[in-house]
Amino acid sequence: MGKIKGHVVIVEDDNAIRISAQMLLNQHFSRASVLDSPEKLPNYIKVYNPDVVVLDMNFSPGKTDGKEGFKWLTYLNESHPQIIVCVITAFGEVELAVRALRNGAFDFIIKPWENQKFIATLSAGILFRESKTRIHQLKKTQKELNKHYLGSKDHLVGESEQMQEIRKMLKKVAPTPADVLITGDNGSGKGLLAKEIHCLSPVADKAFVHVDLSSLPETLFESELFGHEKGAFTGANEARPGRFELAHGGTLFLDEIGNLPVHLQSKLLVALQERKISRLGTTEEIRVDFRLITATNQDLFKMVDEESFRQDLLYRINTIEIHIPSLRHRPDDISILCKHFLDIYSKKYRKPELGIEDPAMHALKKYTWPGNIRELMHTMERAVILCEENTIKTEDLSLRGHEQKGSELKSLNLNELERMAMLEAIERSNGNITKAAEMIGISRVSFYRNLKKHGIKQI
Repeated sequence: MGKIKGHVVIVEDDNAIRISAQMLLNQHFSRASVLDSPEKLPNYIKVYNPDVVVLDMNFSPGKTDGKEGFKWLTYLNESHPQIIVCVITAFGEVELAVRALRNGAFDFIIKPWENQKFIATLSAGILFRESKTRIHQLKKTQKELNKHYLGSKDHLVGESEQMQEIRKMLKKVAPTPADVLITGDNGSGKGLLAKEIHCLSPVADKAFVHVDLSSLPETLFESELFGHEKGAFTGANEARPGRFELAHGGTLFLDEIGNLPVHLQSKLLVALQERKISRLGTTEEIRVDFRLITATNQDLFKMVDEESFRQDLLYRINTIEIHIPSLRHRPDDISILCKHFLDIYSKKYRKPELGIEDPAMHALKKYTWPGNIRELMHTMERAVILCEENTIKTEDLSLRGHEQKGSELKSLNLNELERMAMLEAIERSNGNITKAAEMIGISRVSFYRNLKKHGIKQI
């Protein structure tokens, strides 16, 4: 068995104890060092940055009150909070050790120690240091992402009356802790609006945790949302926090909540009401606190009537409801969005001089956009890539497959008819592949296979 990767330093004035501890720890850790005085700690930490400091509580002869130990414990907690501190005391000084725990020590070791327990305590300290480092890095990354997002201008693009109403609603809702339900068709920008609410809220510098419930297998629901302990099920090789824990102090965004089966809705409701969860494999309760945002492309009130969605869960999540209209219902925003995406992708693909010719813009405004903003975004990216000149033309948009909708058939080719039927089903179902497949009368798998066969982009 190899050594545990970690750097441990023992601060102890008794030479015999230092030698004994170093001999033991050298057998189990990649690096173990000793210092005979805490006065040497500042320079040592500056040079070597150890993972764990084992700190004696008394250094001066005859001293048993632990004042020296508490002085250096305070120093380490304030100046080097990333370092794990374990205090070491004589058998009769257990009360000092307990006080040290209350003042920020990770654990304590009693002299004379049991070798196995000594190693286990320091190993746990190293693992805790690794966890603290990961969490610190995640928080740092989250802050940078939020800073980048908040630094950009006009996240919700559009000047239509509907978008202006949404902005007014945001100013009222975002600063509050109220739960928000966002409704709208696929591709309409529900995820973007959820992120906007988070970034305008008091917890903007905290975590934003996105969970797509439509892609979450039922068997992983509890493990993903509530977490699990090591050994809770086959394959659970280590303990993992769930999304609820990760969102603590920040925002939890449950996307496509209408896709959640009824028997799982009750478990979600209890967790949301109690703000307490238990990881799989334990009964210990963990308190969680977060801003809840949910989104769906379905009519939840209709689903309540059909008994496919719990009424109490609906009332729990929709303190405030914000609806994002489909792009076809706000045509005034199409040209603004086109120019917005053109600016993004012309920079990405290094074509800064690109423009859009008038017939192409007319075609974009006339098109019904069954895939909403997401489809428009992909269309503009594709057009920027395919455009060979400085102006995007109608043929660069690849909208030809949709021009025959609502008109007489211009082809009797079976492949073309199949393609047109699929496109029509996608539009009527607002991009819901499951519903589109039902309209055509084929399975979802077959529908995806035909999408690839006909070169139709998923929207």
